[in-house]
Amino acid sequence: MMELTAELMYCAGYFDGEGTITLMTMTGTGTKCKSLYLRIALATGDRESLSVFARLFGGTVTAERRRATTKRPIFAWRRNGPKAQEVLKRLAPLLIAKKSKAQAALTLDYKRKGPIRLSNVEKLNREVVRKMPGY
Repeated sequence: MMELTAELMYCAGYFDGEGTITLMTMTGTGTKCKSLYLRIALATGDRESLSVFARLFGGTVTAERRRATTKRPIFAWRRNGPKAQEVLKRLAPLLIAKKSKAQAALTLDYKRKGPIRLSNVEKLNREVVRKMPGY
């Protein structure tokens, strides 16, 4: 059974409202093969909010760009691939709005070896995205 801490519940609520779950394709250097990977991210003007994610799930909080109107920095926290899945495994039971997207993202198989051909990436992307309502 998962241990529920105040920080974990805070992260789930924050991610449910402000987080993003994205499927990205990446082309290998010098090859026509593409691979599909998962990225989860948060961006905000409040660095301390994201520090909780970095403490619980690893990764770093980075300063991105400044807001055009106020010139204040925007901070971001991201996890990719299997590390993103590890975060979603812990958050998914507590999510509401992004629960089905998180569960669909957890179906990606990162244990497969070797590059995936473009047609297979597109097929896998369609299969996972089809499970994500709103896409």
